[in-house]
Amino acid sequence: MSGKTSGFQPSSSPPTLSFVETSRAAATRLLTLIDAEFEALKKQDLTVFEAIQPEKVQLLDQLGDVAQRIEQGTLGDGAQGEWADFKELVRRCRDGHRRNETLISRQLMTIRSALQALSGAHGPDSVEMYDRLGQLTQSGRRDRYNEA
Repeated sequence: MSGKTSGFQPSSSPPTLSFVETSRAAATRLLTLIDAEFEALKKQDLTVFEAIQPEKVQLLDQLGDVAQRIEQGTLGDGAQGEWADFKELVRRCRDGHRRNETLISRQLMTIRSALQALSGAHGPDSVEMYDRLGQLTQSGRRDRYNEA
C-alpha cells in the first residue's frame, strides 16, 4: 500500500444513554405506538392494531419497572428534576390510552347493538326483523302474540 488512507475512520462507540434518556425514549416510542393504535382503530384495521400490541406490552412492562424505581426512590434525590419530561410523556401516554379505550368501548357497543338487532333480541329500542319474504320473523310474531 502507498501511505494513503482510505478515508475510512472507525467510528467511536455510540454514546451510552443514561437511564433517564432510555426511559424517555421508551415513553416516546410508546406514545408513537398509542397514536398508531388510534389510527388503526379509526380505520378498523385490526391487522395493524394486533401487530402493535407485542411491542406496546413490552414497553409497558419496561416503563412499569421505571415507575416502580421512581416510586421507591432508588434514583436518588438529585435525579427528580431530570424526570419531569419523562413524567409528562407518561401522562400523554395515559391520556392516549384512555382515548383508545373509549373508542374501543364505543365500537364494541355499536357491534353489540347491531348483533342484538340481528339476533332479534328485544329491548326498549326493539327492532322488528323481517325474513326474505317480508314477513315478521318467528321471534317477532311470537312477541306480538304474547303482547295481545
